[in-house]
Amino acid sequence: MSHTALVFLAGGLSRRFGRADKLLADFRDKPLMLHAVQTALICQFAMRFAVVPAGTGLRIKNLEQDFVPIENKDPGTGRGRSLSLGARACLDTGYTSACVMLADMPFVTHEHIGQLMANAAEHEITISRTGNQVLPPAVFCGRALRDLTTLAGDKGASALDFTRYCVKYVDMSKHQAVDIDTAEDLRKYGSMV
Repeated sequence: MSHTALVFLAGGLSRRFGRADKLLADFRDKPLMLHAVQTALICQFAMRFAVVPAGTGLRIKNLEQDFVPIENKDPGTGRGRSLSLGARACLDTGYTSACVMLADMPFVTHEHIGQLMANAAEHEITISRTGNQVLPPAVFCGRALRDLTTLAGDKGASALDFTRYCVKYVDMSKHQAVDIDTAEDLRKYGSMV
């Protein structure tokens, strides 16, 4: 993993969650985002970038010193903007591959990230799949990483035409695919064993 950077997306506004900052909400005795942060720290990325909304000092504090924060000054424009900023940071610092993780997916394991990385060398996109659903985390290399810099809006990487790339799908359990979007999700998955 030493030649791949991480783009850790913690830049959303969490509109469906309510007034509280979803990523700082208590989830199994620590802030929600800290679960994904700790998984990312286990993986040996060459560099760790984290896209956060401007003015969210507490999110940055939860990233520890192992992440380079990238402030998204317009987080309301959607996930595509955050991906674009992260991809640009990777390319500007000489990385040609990046693993994209979401801060609100607390159950993704470092083993799954390892499976993605093990398949990434021969593919432009190596992405997780649960059943028919394609979702993060994912690794983008070369042309696919460059194309992330053109994104805007809420679709994120799904806005890319995957038929243009050499793509590898790596199966992920439904449990790992859980992302926390609402206060109800936080309660439901916070109490599951």
